Amino acid sequence: MNETRPDTAAKATPTGEATLTSSVHNLLAAIRDALDVPLPGVEDADERRFCWLMDDRRSAIYSTLNAILNSPTPQIHDADTAYIRRRIEDRPVTYTVWQDPDQTDGSAK
Repeated sequence: MNETRPDTAAKATPTGEATLTSSVHNLLAAIRDALDVPLPGVEDADERRFCWLMDDRRSAIYSTLNAILNSPTPQIHDADTAYIRRRIEDRPVTYTVWQDPDQTDGSAK
């Protein structure tokens, strides 16, 4: 069995050289952006909208990754990233975003 030890795998890649393809990098950036959602305000309606939005975005990410991983020849296509980006655009934050009570007067502490 051909196993790569973690210490030798790290040495095989020169420092500073990109190891991700642009497709993988773009997909990971889209996933990060989809999950980077501000916390909701304290109202129940805001929390419900936040939960719905997170569930919707999680579902988009899951279905995209599931399709890639279940393919007989897994590959990441621009359409995979575009789908997640489109979901972000089509379903923006619509709830009141949480504000730090100590900073609501406009002054930074």
